[in-house]
Amino acid sequence: NKTKDPIGYREAYLHSFHLKNKYKIPVSAFMIHGMPRLVNDGIIRWYEPDRIEDSRQSIEFAVYELDPTYLSMNVLRFLPGTPFAFANSFEFMRPVDGLLHGGYFDRKWLEENGKSDPRSLHPILRAFEGSGSPIPVHMTPRRCYEILTIAVKTINSKNAKYGANQTILVVDPWFEHKYLKKKITGNIVSYELAPFEAIS
Repeated sequence: NKTKDPIGYREAYLHSFHLKNKYKIPVSAFMIHGMPRLVNDGIIRWYEPDRIEDSRQSIEFAVYELDPTYLSMNVLRFLPGTPFAFANSFEFMRPVDGLLHGGYFDRKWLEENGKSDPRSLHPILRAFEGSGSPIPVHMTPRRCYEILTIAVKTINSKNAKYGANQTILVVDPWFEHKYLKKKITGNIVSYELAPFEAIS
């Protein structure tokens, strides 16, 4: 019922996470950034790209309100056959004109059809499991870095509070080893993210 009753859905999330925390059951909050947002002016409805403020509010809700053991974040990936990959209402987000099908995952097809590969291999996307996948055009490496920065700052702030449940940020182990320094001081877990310019 998350689309028919978003308020009830949110309350169910809160209840579920609070119950698991009460009984010390490790729990993970999973987020997807880069989703379209529905705009409804009362007469017509349309979609637009999500905003950095949407990501900030979602991260703060997940970290402070759900208080998870783990926070895992992905970026929306266009998989062939899904509405995001073929529906007209989401074409503005796709890195290709028209539908995105399996050919875009095949180097030979790209060469034979004179198409450029819409996938990005920027290392920041390793933190979001988005490397090598077609992702929304507004989810640039810089935007993804900004989202990760918000997550690190939010987790560090929450974890530093007395008696707080320690939230662990889940990223690709290679990315963590190179660019996301995890520190444990006493019982406090904190993170230090490398500058964007160092992630190349």
